[in-house]
Amino acid sequence: MNCKLLIQYPENNPFDYVDKGIIDLDNAINEFNNFDWELQYKKIDKRKVQRLTSANPSIIFQNTERNESLEITGDTKGNFSICHQLDDKSGSDYISEDITKNKEDIEVIDYIIAFYNNELDIELTPDNVSSAKYIEIGNHNPKRLITSKLWLLLIPFLFILLLIVCGVMFNLLFIIYIISFCYALLLLNYSPFIVIFLQYLFKARINSATIDTDKSVLILNYPDYNVKILKYEILQCVYTYNSNVKKPWYSLRNLIITLKDKQQYFLTTLTFTEEELYSILDSMNVNYYKNDVYLPFIKTTIFQEEYNVDLNDYSNKADLETLYAEYPDKMLNDIIKNELDYQPEAVKIAKNELRKRNHIPGRES
Repeated sequence: MNCKLLIQYPENNPFDYVDKGIIDLDNAINEFNNFDWELQYKKIDKRKVQRLTSANPSIIFQNTERNESLEITGDTKGNFSICHQLDDKSGSDYISEDITKNKEDIEVIDYIIAFYNNELDIELTPDNVSSAKYIEIGNHNPKRLITSKLWLLLIPFLFILLLIVCGVMFNLLFIIYIISFCYALLLLNYSPFIVIFLQYLFKARINSATIDTDKSVLILNYPDYNVKILKYEILQCVYTYNSNVKKPWYSLRNLIITLKDKQQYFLTTLTFTEEELYSILDSMNVNYYKNDVYLPFIKTTIFQEEYNVDLNDYSNKADLETLYAEYPDKMLNDIIKNELDYQPEAVKIAKNELRKRNHIPGRES
C-alpha cells in the first residue's frame, strides 16, 4: 500500500498541510525518523514568546485506496498522539518514549507498519460531526456594556449633588478641594473605560456573523451591507483582553482581523460572546496572537511589521535554511514578493531554496 504524506508545521495555520507526495512503507519510516521534532518544538516556544498560537506538528499518512488516514502528532518531546481515521469513524492512542509510561514498549514505527499492512488495532467509534454548514452567531446588544457600567456614567452627577449638600452644611472651599481630589483619582482609574466606551459606540456596528464551515469563510453582517472574509485574505488575527477582574472593562473582548490589504475588522463583545469569538478562530483555522493588555485597544499593531514572525527569531543561517526547506513554494514566493518586510538574508535564502527546486523565484509552482 502507498500513502500520501502530509505534514503540519507549527508556523502554518491549522490544516494547512504541506503535501510531500506518495510514499511507500520504507520511505514513510524514514520520513518519521528524519523529521526534526525538536526544531518544531523550538518554533512553538519562540512563537509563545511572541504571544502567537501554533498548530501542533504532525505527520499524516493518507491511504490512496480508501478514506483512511493515520495522524501522528507531537504533543511534547518524546510524546505522541496517534489518530486513526476510517470513513466516519476514528480512534486514538498515546505513545511515549518514556519507558515508565510505555510499559508495552510500543513505538510509533509499529503503528506506521501496522497501518501500511492494514493491521492497525485501534478501537474506532463514530465521529460526532455537526451537519450544519452555516453557523449564525452574534447579536448586537450595546445594553450589555451600558447597563453593566451605567453607574460610572452617573458618577459626575452624584459628585455635583454631594458637593451641593456638603457646601450647605460645611466649609464650601474645603469640601471642593476634597471632592475634586477624590473625583480626579476616580476619573483617572475609569477614564480608559470612557474612551473604550466611545470607541465601541462609534465603530461600524456588526449585527451578527455567519461562518461557512466548509470553506472557512466568515461573513460579517453590518446593518446595510455584508463583508465576506476568506481565510487566505487574512494577514493576522489578534485577540485582546484584560485579565484583571477589578477593571471596569474586564468583560470587554476584541478580535481584530487584519487583511493583507491592511483593512481591519473589529469583532467585540458588544455583538459576540467570548465563546463565539473563539469559535470564529476555530472555524477559520488560523493561528492568532493572544494579548493580555491593560486596555483592549480597538486599533492594533500589525505585528509582522514589528518583528518578522516567519523568521521565528532564527539568527543562524543554517537554522533559517532548514526552516525554509520545509516551506511550500507559495510561502517562499510570498517572502520574495514582500521582501521589504524581511531581512535581506531571509529573502536570499528563500530564492536559493526555490532555485534548488528548479522554480523561478517570484512565480507560483
